[in-house]
This record gives sequence, structure tokens and C-alpha cells, in this order.
Amino acid sequence: MVARKEIQWRGPVFPDTQRTPVYAQPWVNVQELADAFLVQVAAPGLEKQDFSIEVKDQTLLITVEKGHEEKSYVRQEFDFSRFKRVFYLPKGSDREKITAEYEAGILAIRIPKQPEIQHRVVVK
Repeated sequence: MVARKEIQWRGPVFPDTQRTPVYAQPWVNVQELADAFLVQVAAPGLEKQDFSIEVKDQTLLITVEKGHEEKSYVRQEFDFSRFKRVFYLPKGSDREKITAEYEAGILAIRIPKQPEIQHRVVVK
């Protein structure tokens, strides 16, 4: 066992951190439900007002541009203070009724399906 004073903070165990901010892309889950599509974005540490969500043509654009705080890290592997994700809206999505909520680090965007898509009968 290595004595505590012998642990290296730089080198093989903790390589030097970059001087420029590291911007990670948040992980995303997309589900198709009977009446909607659900997009969940894992972005911990943000506030509701940090998100910008836009619908342009057939795309859903999620953007975060939060001022980057200068902090000293021994190692930094994520920073969600700035990112952009673009999703193509599926055919039949009701662009006018898209809703979003942010809770416990997860941004949930609900994209309702148009009624004619919801009631489609599948022949087996």
C-alpha cells in the first residue's frame, strides 16, 4: 500500500488537466411513447433558465451558454456550462405542443404526436 504522501496528483494517476475548458456533450435518452416522444438530457448542475430550447423547421435545438467559472480542478471530465444538441423531429410530431421541465439534473422534453399518428392501428 502506498503511503498517502506518496500519491502523485499529476502524472499517471491524475494527468495534467487542460488549461482550456472541457465541454462535454450530455447523455441523452429518447423514448417513443404511445402519444409522444420523450427526450431526456442528463445535465446536472444547471438551472432551468440556463436552457434555450428552439424548434426550427423540423429540428429541436437545445443550447446552454452559461458563463464558465474559473475553478481549479485536479481532474475535470465534465462541464455542462456550454453545449448544443440538435434533434430531427419525427414525422407526425406536434411542434406547437412541445413542453419541457428540468428536475434533478434531467431535462425532459415531451414532443406530442399529432392525433392521426396516435390512433394508427397496427395489423399483426
